[in-house]
Amino acid sequence: MQKLKYIFYFLTFCVLIYSCGDSGDEIVDFDHEAQAIIDNDSIVKFLKNNYYNSTTKTIDSLLSGETPLFNDVNLITKDVNQFDIDYKLYVYVINQVGIRIQI
Repeated sequence: MQKLKYIFYFLTFCVLIYSCGDSGDEIVDFDHEAQAIIDNDSIVKFLKNNYYNSTTKTIDSLLSGETPLFNDVNLITKDVNQFDIDYKLYVYVINQVGIRIQI
C-alpha cells in the first residue's frame, strides 16, 4: 500500500512538471514605446481625478474644491530616457526630510 502511495505522488509530480512547460505564447515584437504612452495616459488620468487627503493621509476621488494631484505643488515630474524610450516619472512628496551635509 505504501508503494502505491509513492507511485501516485510521483505521477502527480510528473504531471505538474509537464503542465508547467513552455506554452509557446512568447511575444516577439512588443512595442515598448507605445506601451509607455498608454501607461502615461493612464497615470495622468489618475492624477487628474484624485487628490491627496491630508487629514486621512489617503488618496481619494476628486471632490469639489480640492486640488487634483496633477496640479498639486507636491507633485514632481522628471523626464527619463531608458533604452531610447522617453518616460515621465511622477513623484508625490508628502514628507520632506532635510539632510544636512557638513564638509
